[in-house]
Amino acid sequence: MTEESPEKQLRLRVCVLSELLHTERDYVQTLEFLSLKVVFCHRRTESGAASPTEGSVGLHSANILATDLQRAVSVSSHRCVRQG
Repeated sequence: MTEESPEKQLRLRVCVLSELLHTERDYVQTLEFLSLKVVFCHRRTESGAASPTEGSVGLHSANILATDLQRAVSVSSHRCVRQG
């Protein structure tokens, strides 16, 4: 195995860290989208725009999902801000 120059090692580390941050930001955006989707589906069912059998969730389940998703967004967003 050959040793790489310190400059090349540094460039590779920066590339890997950049990819990790990009992936984390995408993950946060996905969580935010899912959180909004849960709330939207629940509100459609409540308003009668969709039947309860159209893959919607009940109030209790929607609250749990939304809360868990918001916690995950909060933790992940905090990590992105701190690292970015």
